Amino acid sequence: MRNYLIIFFLILFIIPVGFKNISALDYEMNDAIDGFGWSMGLSLNEDRIYVSDGLYNQILVFDKLENIFLERISLEEKSCTGHIHGIEIMNQKMFTVKENQNCISIFDLTGEFLYEFGKNGNGEGEFNGPQNLEIYQENIFVTDYGNNRIQVFDLTGEFLYEFGKNGNGEGEFNGPQNLEIYQENIFVTDYGNNRIQVFDLTGEFLYEFGKNGNGEGEFNGAVGIKINKNQIFVTDSGNNRIQIFDLTGKYVDQINENFNSPHQISLSENYIYVLDTYNYQVKIFSNQNQLEFQEDMSETNDFPFTIIIILSIIIIILVYTIFLRKKLVL
Repeated sequence: MRNYLIIFFLILFIIPVGFKNISALDYEMNDAIDGFGWSMGLSLNEDRIYVSDGLYNQILVFDKLENIFLERISLEEKSCTGHIHGIEIMNQKMFTVKENQNCISIFDLTGEFLYEFGKNGNGEGEFNGPQNLEIYQENIFVTDYGNNRIQVFDLTGEFLYEFGKNGNGEGEFNGPQNLEIYQENIFVTDYGNNRIQVFDLTGEFLYEFGKNGNGEGEFNGAVGIKINKNQIFVTDSGNNRIQIFDLTGKYVDQINENFNSPHQISLSENYIYVLDTYNYQVKIFSNQNQLEFQEDMSETNDFPFTIIIILSIIIIILVYTIFLRKKLVL
C-alpha cells in the first residue's frame, strides 16, 4: 500500500509542476523607452533597438541590453522623401518605407543614403501607400496597402512578382498592413478585413483566421505581426491589445497594458517590444515563467517528452508490482 501512495504523490507532483512551466504565459511589462514623436516603425538587430521618428525623418537607436538611448540618425534621401513608416534592419542596412511618397529608401547603419526604388501608381514596382516590408531569402516583401497586394523585389529593388487584389475573399485584401515570414509561409495582417491570411512563398493562399469584433481571436484593425517559437503575436490596434495565437490560428492569450493604438511589434528571445504609437513609447514585456524555467531547462521543448518518460517508468513499476504481488499470492 505504501508503494502505491508514493507513486500517486509522485504523479501529482510531476504533472502540475511540469505543465505549469510549459503553458503559463505570464507576460509582464518591465520597461519602456520614449523620446520620439509619432512613430510607425520598429526593428531590432543583435544589440540595438531602432525606432523611426516619422515626422522628423529620423531613426532613434537604443541599447537592447539596458534600453538606453544611444544616438539619433537623420536621414537624407534623394527623391524618396517624407515621413518614415515601416523600417527593417537587415544586412547592415536600414530599409525604410516612405508611405506618403510611395517608395522605399535604403541607408547604411550610419544613415548614409545608398539607393531607393518605387513611385506612385498601380503598376509593377509602383505603390499606393506602402506600409511595411520584410526581407527573406534575398527578397523584399512589401505590403502595398492602397493597391491591396503584396509586391516582391530583389535586394536591388527589381520587381519580381505580386499577389493579392481588393476584396474579402481568400487571397484578397482590404488594406494589408504588415507581414511576417515564418517556416516558409507568409502571414499578412489584412487590416480592413480584420483577419490574418497565410500564404506560401509563391503567394498561394493557405488559410486564414480572425474576424471583426473584440472577443478572443477577433480584431478591430490588425496591424503588426511577429512570430517566435510557433506563437503568433498580433497588435490588435483598435482593441488596444496584443493577441497571441498558435500557428493554426487558435487563440492562446492576450496582453493588455493601457495601450493607445499599438502598431508594430518585435520579438527577441525572451522579450516583446510593442510600439505604442499614441503613447509615444516602446513598451517592453518579458515572459517571467519562461525566463525562470529556462534557468533550469536549456531545452524547454524537450520537457513534455521528459514527463512522458517519467510517467512511463512509473506505470511500468506499478504494473510490475501488481504482477509480482499476484504471483506471490498464487
